[in-house]
Amino acid sequence: MDLLSIFKKSKDTEDRLDIQEAFNIYNLLRARYVSTQTVQLFKNFVHDIDWEIILDGFKTHFDKQIAILEELGERFRIIMPSRPPLDVKFATSINDMTDDYIYKKSSMTS
Repeated sequence: MDLLSIFKKSKDTEDRLDIQEAFNIYNLLRARYVSTQTVQLFKNFVHDIDWEIILDGFKTHFDKQIAILEELGERFRIIMPSRPPLDVKFATSINDMTDDYIYKKSSMTS
């Protein structure tokens, strides 16, 4: 689904949003920030290099969506949620989180 399809307007209208459209932009951006943080968290526990590549693909996709939503927020002067940290790292390695668990959880965020 294209993010911008939610906000399609006829060509005759001005560049204005109603409150629901502004909330949709805010809420989608907040959700993508959470998705990005989840991917960053899971990357600390992945054991399979192929799975790490897949998670990187998810993050790249989320980053593109975030850029679009942030641009819309700036354009329409919407107060946006706080940007998450650039990365989530751990000083220790925990092997109890399996790649299967990460797959099941990450398939819910994408």
